[in-house]
Amino acid sequence: MASCISRYMCKALILLACIQIGSTSLRCYTCKSSFNGDCDDVRGRTLPDEGCENSKLVKAFPQAGTTYVCVVHRMAQSDDPNLSVVRGCAPDHYCDLFPNSNECVTCTTSYCNSSAKIMPSIIVSIIGFVCAKLCL
Repeated sequence: MASCISRYMCKALILLACIQIGSTSLRCYTCKSSFNGDCDDVRGRTLPDEGCENSKLVKAFPQAGTTYVCVVHRMAQSDDPNLSVVRGCAPDHYCDLFPNSNECVTCTTSYCNSSAKIMPSIIVSIIGFVCAKLCL
């Protein structure tokens, strides 16, 4: 009985991992601290979102790649002692353009840029992969 339940759990995790990996249209939360002062701490808030095909960052930095990621970018501004924060969809090498940033973090699943500590779906994918190896 326990073996049967664990097989169903493994299959459910594999399915969840496939859904995470197979999603096609990436959507990211978007805000900029110069326009939205609460862009740094977004816990418990509703943020606007955007699809990558309409992203201002994708259009502004086409040289940074053709695969898209969600990003949280914190950087110092010369005229402001506070860090500027940008969230949105960007080309996959966007952070490479800003080597002196305070922080630039990317992730690859929809709405994964709600905080600086991201990528829980990677963990689900790894668990699904391990279960697939053990159960099948």
